[in-house]
Amino acid sequence: MRVHSVSADGKAVALWAVPGSNASQTETSTDGSGVKIVFQGTSVVIELTREADTSLGGKYTNTSGKTFPIKFAKAKLSSEFDGEWEGPATNNPRNNRDCTNGTYRVTIKDSLITGTFEIPSRVAGVGLREALVTGEVQPDKSAVLEIKPITPEMASARFTGAFNGNQFHGSDPAVGTRRCGFDVDLKKR
Repeated sequence: MRVHSVSADGKAVALWAVPGSNASQTETSTDGSGVKIVFQGTSVVIELTREADTSLGGKYTNTSGKTFPIKFAKAKLSSEFDGEWEGPATNNPRNNRDCTNGTYRVTIKDSLITGTFEIPSRVAGVGLREALVTGEVQPDKSAVLEIKPITPEMASARFTGAFNGNQFHGSDPAVGTRRCGFDVDLKKR
């Protein structure tokens, strides 16, 4: 769980992710030392209280109403890869009829990845197809990137990759109804 911000009225913006699955936006609120996390569209709730300066403990209630104990330890965020990153998304496997190469432009700050993915449209006069990119660098230098369409021609995607010095390499395969897959190679500017 990553808490992005907490407003004066106790409402928080938090993102919940389980390795190997999609991140979920939550409705999160705080009151003093307590945190309540409600998952949108489900009856899953997590209620936590501060146990120490570096941990939260409480209960997880699943969709069936069954509760389980849960505990979080505060993680130290890495700034090792902070900065501006850019690079190509190369069509792989080659599908020149439907797919073109694209460009990633992302910023990393305290291990949080935000940015854009752009592909020139093959339709004359349409311009660029765009998507938002979010993700997080993990302690093992791997990252999961999520793609959310801005323009209708883009598709949602989720893929993994790894950092090595000032380079990132990931593979975004063509799966399901997606006709285009990409090799993603980013370099720190």
